[in-house]
Amino acid sequence: MASRDVSREQAIIGSKSDRVSRMIVDYDTRESFRNPQRAIGPAALEISHYTARLYLTSLPPGQAIEDWISRNF
Repeated sequence: MASRDVSREQAIIGSKSDRVSRMIVDYDTRESFRNPQRAIGPAALEISHYTARLYLTSLPPGQAIEDWISRNF
C-alpha cells in the first residue's frame, strides 16, 4: 500500500508492511523504466506500526514520475 504527496519538485511516498522491513523505491520519468533511480528508505518498525515514509527531492519539474515500491525483509 502506498500513498503520495507530490509537489513541483518533490514527493513523499509512504508504505505499510505487515512486518519489519526496509522500504525501497525505484522511480523513473519514463513508463518503460529504462533508466530507473533507486532510493533506499527507512525501516518499517513495530514502533511506527510498520510504516515508512520517504522524501524524494530534486525531481525534474513538470514530468510525471513512475514508481515501484518494494520492501526488503
